[in-house]
Amino acid sequence: MNAERFTTPELKEYETKILTAQERSGEIERRLFAELRRQLLDAAKRMRETARRVAEIDMLLEVTYEIEGHTICALGDAAAWPVQGLIRHFRPEMERRIAQYRASAPQAAE
Repeated sequence: MNAERFTTPELKEYETKILTAQERSGEIERRLFAELRRQLLDAAKRMRETARRVAEIDMLLEVTYEIEGHTICALGDAAAWPVQGLIRHFRPEMERRIAQYRASAPQAAE
């Protein structure tokens, strides 16, 4: 079949837009993926930092258990008990405040 193709500058421009749409779509997808990955890495860093700070509560509690009953002075035991009580009764509040601090001043905690 010997047919001539009808075209105008507007049709040619529209054809170019259609043919390059997939390429542009891929570029947008890569850019969005990179941004999402960056945000996830930042969030993971903040989560690790918060977990580390919460783990310090456990470490402090373990230190008090090591002090209790292992000192020559009776005041050693007495010094450990308030810390143990604080953690036992207010741990959720301590964890909430750590998370709140991290959210309000992330640059100061790093």
